[in-house]
Amino acid sequence: MIIAGMEKEDLVVLKFSLKEAEDDLTWKHSKEFRYMDSMYDIVDTEINGDSVIYWCWPDQKENELNLKIEKLVSNALGQNPQARENHTRYFNFLNSLYPQLVREWDSFALKMERELDTPYLRYYKSLGITPLSPPPKIG
Repeated sequence: MIIAGMEKEDLVVLKFSLKEAEDDLTWKHSKEFRYMDSMYDIVDTEINGDSVIYWCWPDQKENELNLKIEKLVSNALGQNPQARENHTRYFNFLNSLYPQLVREWDSFALKMERELDTPYLRYYKSLGITPLSPPPKIG
């Protein structure tokens, strides 16, 4: 109602053929459309033959909101190269704070066991040596 009461000198005039109005404008509803990445609210309409004239109010708030939404969506989908680079830097930084521990040493016992592990020793290890009973007397 406020927009409808505005003077025509304060409005933007857009003239289209009826075909252009159908093809080039993205309608949100009967009184609002998007044209060249800007939203317009229609205050008055005049049809002359095969052309249409719209007296419009440019909806700057909605234009700003649409740009913010598009930016958020592209960032969320990873389409923004700068956001993708920042994301990579962030995770590289976190990885530098918490390095993965790499086990570079083995205990001596495990190392010797691996080196001495042969089929021959595996077979004879199982036999075992039992002590003499009773123990021998010395002296």
